[in-house]
Amino acid sequence: MARAVLICRALVAHGLGAFNLLGRDPVVELAQRILEWIARGRRTRFRTRDTQHDQVGGLWTRDAVEPCLRLLVDFGYLFPLAPAPREPQGGPSATPPQPE
Repeated sequence: MARAVLICRALVAHGLGAFNLLGRDPVVELAQRILEWIARGRRTRFRTRDTQHDQVGGLWTRDAVEPCLRLLVDFGYLFPLAPAPREPQGGPSATPPQPE
């Protein structure tokens, strides 16, 4: 079973490479631009909005960026980090103290 998975991964990578050569998949093309942007800036961490801010590949919207990032995660180029925990609105003591 593990060998079948490896073969499928190799075939998918090959297929994406072939489409890339033909220039038919804009998601793959933009994902490559994101990888180049990461390498140029020697980034080890970034947010989705950083790619938008720097207008990587002319990307302006989250809807344009997310499929590219998902592709890079699927192929192991990127690893998503869990978001930092948020404080409740109103600061750390947002809930009023309870009477004893």
